[in-house]
Amino acid sequence: MSVKVPVTVELKDESQLGRIVEMVDGDAPPANKVDAFVNEMVRQVIDGGMILPPSVVDRLLEISPDMEDSDRLVEAVEMGTGMNGGDMIIRWPIDPALTQPLKDRAETNGVSVQQLIRDTMDQFVALGYFYDVGVDMKTVFLSREDEKIAAEILGNKDFTSADIMDALRKIALPAPYPDEDQGDGKKDPNEDDIFVDDAETIPAS
Repeated sequence: MSVKVPVTVELKDESQLGRIVEMVDGDAPPANKVDAFVNEMVRQVIDGGMILPPSVVDRLLEISPDMEDSDRLVEAVEMGTGMNGGDMIIRWPIDPALTQPLKDRAETNGVSVQQLIRDTMDQFVALGYFYDVGVDMKTVFLSREDEKIAAEILGNKDFTSADIMDALRKIALPAPYPDEDQGDGKKDPNEDDIFVDDAETIPAS
């Protein structure tokens, strides 16, 4: 059994009435369109719908100007949570050293950077490399300029990851560094040994 409740809608001005009239199809009088609009909104909220305040809508449009309907909003939320139409999406920050090479390669191949990465991943799996990569390793790329600067800092143009980690440990560990001589070479009996595992985590710059 349906229940009818008379409702009075107070609008700020005629422009708000005009917006409601435009949103409701048909040639009914404005009062009837307002009634139909209010009824529809109430039913949607009762059935589990959500009403977004103007401040939230403004923020959404600021982030994505094409956020014009609920379908687009759902797509954006899915992408933000790593999904798209039920499919998983992987998002990660591209190493700055690879940004330009990726753009150049994509332009040469006549595809977008996203398509280039997808094609690369497909080939990576097809060739069997996917199962050969060590999961306990991380690759960090250096641009030629960064490589030159690192070589100057380390004093070795053929530096390795061990050289980089050794330099970072010297920065992170309290002096004196374990591998360095302590003046006369004698260890203070009251001083504990310093191990790499005792080093504090290096904060990201």
